[in-house]
Amino acid sequence: MNKALVILMISVSFICSSCMEGYLDYKPNKKTVVPNTFNDYRAILDYGNIMNTQRTPHLGEVSADNYWVADAILNSTIIELRSAYLWDDFIPEADGNWNNPFLQIFYTNVVLEGVEKLGKTETENSARLKQLKGEALFFRAWAYFQLSQLFTKPYNEKTVETELGLPIRLESDITINSVRSTLKKTYSQILNDAAQSAELLEEPIVVKTRPTKLAAFALLAKVYLQMSNYEEAFRYSDQVLKRYNTLLDYNTLDAGKTFPFEILNEEVIWHCTMATSSLISPGSFNVDSVLYGLYDDSDLRKKMFYQVNDDGVITYRGSYSESEWEFFAGIAVDELYLIRAECFARNNDIANGLKDLNTLLTKRFEEGSFENLNILNKDELLREIISERRKELAFRGIRWHDLRRLNFDPRFSTVLERNYRGKVYQLMPNDKRYTLPIPLKEIELSGIEQNDR
Repeated sequence: MNKALVILMISVSFICSSCMEGYLDYKPNKKTVVPNTFNDYRAILDYGNIMNTQRTPHLGEVSADNYWVADAILNSTIIELRSAYLWDDFIPEADGNWNNPFLQIFYTNVVLEGVEKLGKTETENSARLKQLKGEALFFRAWAYFQLSQLFTKPYNEKTVETELGLPIRLESDITINSVRSTLKKTYSQILNDAAQSAELLEEPIVVKTRPTKLAAFALLAKVYLQMSNYEEAFRYSDQVLKRYNTLLDYNTLDAGKTFPFEILNEEVIWHCTMATSSLISPGSFNVDSVLYGLYDDSDLRKKMFYQVNDDGVITYRGSYSESEWEFFAGIAVDELYLIRAECFARNNDIANGLKDLNTLLTKRFEEGSFENLNILNKDELLREIISERRKELAFRGIRWHDLRRLNFDPRFSTVLERNYRGKVYQLMPNDKRYTLPIPLKEIELSGIEQNDR
């Protein structure tokens, strides 16, 4: 690691330690932040421990319904996680789910400012600067998208101009006062960054921890799906699949291996992992029996994703990160097929929606056991696609996103339930608790508005 990057990491380590004091309030000493060459900025974006590894927020997964934990485990966990699990009103002092994405945003702003400066002198290297800028914009869009799924209300076209969004930080100078934007401006910033990224980035997937044009298209598809803009979600998912549509054939994998999936496998478009949590970690959580029961016995995902212990407890082992501690949270081809299939169905193109769904499922069932689905009804096809999203994308940080958007439709809304110490806790569709509280220190020190709990 070069000297400039080491100095920057030291500087940012102070920011990390100051998470307990509120990220947006932190006043860095700019004399210690001295990256000034292309290699410096390249190294910043390649620093996986900040940009890719264990940085995607986990509280959505903690709050969702794909798992349960025993009372004894919940008794011993920290109050912040217990609160998220039970959807109560506790406001944490500090939270990496808020601070870590803003650290990524800080890094990307440093790089974007550096690229602008270098562009005035390195005109002969415009191609590599263009790539660097595109990657930085992708990372910033990704960070803001993840934050929006936790700390703002679900996207609703009728209220988006008046609902509170996120503080939009477009400069590395975090002495600038923070103000919450509207939800519309937050989504506009995400879309603008992702769209610019797609224009700047190269298409080939060479290093899967680096964003590409296809990753930017995929991110746009994910964001537009969350906005219920199915025309645009289709357009971008279609652009990905026309260029890259490789699916793993689960029949070729070894279900007897501890981790059946290799990291950076051929289905992965862009790789990152979810932040670790003591609740969703080995020995702590159990897969929900309802989720497990959705899989047919001939569905290879049932064997590849899960393991049934001698005591009947179901555990998860199917992450594309090839690890029991780090859950894959990046972008893969299977998700794009499901996005495009849903968009086809919602736009009354049942034949093509069914084709996409069958293309995926053929690769997931035991060879010779799967017969193509033959669904003629739009609502039935949508139900099947949404069910497959839950089965295919389990423990990737996506279930919470889906619950938020689908709760607006009574056909697909879900009442969540937990049982703790004999008491039943519920989270009703469109409950305000689908928007998590901003950490208390952030509110105290930066002065931004708290979410309504």
